[in-house]
Amino acid sequence: MFFENQKWSADTIKNQNAIYGPLDPDALGNEVAVDDVARATASVIAHPEKHKNMKYIVTGPELISYDDYAKVFSEILGKQVKYVQLPYDEVEKTLIKDGTPKQYATALLQLMKMRDKNPPNNTYVSTLHYLSIYCYYDYHDCVQLSALTIDAAVSDDFEKLTGRKGIKFREWLKQHKDFFV
Repeated sequence: MFFENQKWSADTIKNQNAIYGPLDPDALGNEVAVDDVARATASVIAHPEKHKNMKYIVTGPELISYDDYAKVFSEILGKQVKYVQLPYDEVEKTLIKDGTPKQYATALLQLMKMRDKNPPNNTYVSTLHYLSIYCYYDYHDCVQLSALTIDAAVSDDFEKLTGRKGIKFREWLKQHKDFFV
C-alpha cells in the first residue's frame, strides 16, 4: 500500500497515541510513497520507447510492519505510539459506521488480508500483483508499473527507473509530521 494511508490514523495517533488495524503487528509490507510512484510513472512517460513491453514493480525501499510504523511514529513524534490489532470484522463495521461505503470497506480489508502474515481462515492469498498502473504506448504496446504487491519483497525497479533510492517511511514521516501532531 502507500505511506499516505497512515494519514487515516492521524486522529487516533493525535488523541490516543495508537494506530488501529487488523493486520498482524509483525506482517511485513513494502509500502511506497505516492510521490515515488509518480516519479517512476513520470520516468516511463518521459521516455516510453525505452520501456516498451516492460513490467516494473515499484515498492518502498524497505520492508516494514505495523509495529515498525508505531516505533517510527514514537521516535519522530516524541511520544509513545502503539499498534493495536483488531479483528477484521470489527474494523469493517467501524469503517462502515464511519461512512465508508460497504463495498470499499470490504475491498480494502481484502487487500489487507492478502498482505497479512497470518490472514483469517478461508482467505485466498496470492503472489499476484493486485494494483497496476498502465502507461500505454502506441495503443498496442504497454508498460506495466505495479505500485502494490502482495509479496513481502523489495524491488529495485524504482531506482532503475529514476536513478535514486525510494524514500523510507522515516523520511516520509519527517516530511509529513505536522499532519500527525
